[in-house]
Amino acid sequence: MKINNNVEKISLILLICSSILILGWILYYCQYGFEFTDDAFYLVWVKNPFLYEVSASQFGFFYHPFFVFFDGNIVALRQTNVLITFSLAWIFVYTFLNKITTELNDSLYKKLVVF
Repeated sequence: MKINNNVEKISLILLICSSILILGWILYYCQYGFEFTDDAFYLVWVKNPFLYEVSASQFGFFYHPFFVFFDGNIVALRQTNVLITFSLAWIFVYTFLNKITTELNDSLYKKLVVF
């Protein structure tokens, strides 16, 4: 039993560390590249979403405060987008695992490796 507990702790630490490393790697590489068609469209839309009467989505209205806060810094906008996406995915997975594994409430490790 004691060995199992240690294996669970070590594997949970490895899962967390690998997630942090992947997130850091993605955040680091947000500073490279610029795709002129998509990025230009997003930047124009985020800069002033109130300019147009009709919009296909609400991303411009959502990201406009970040654009103003970061003073148009594209790298900071990309990193914020990655962090928002990562956080929402983490919340979704945690909520999903809590919902389907109510009998495993005692161990976070069991929830993470149930699938």
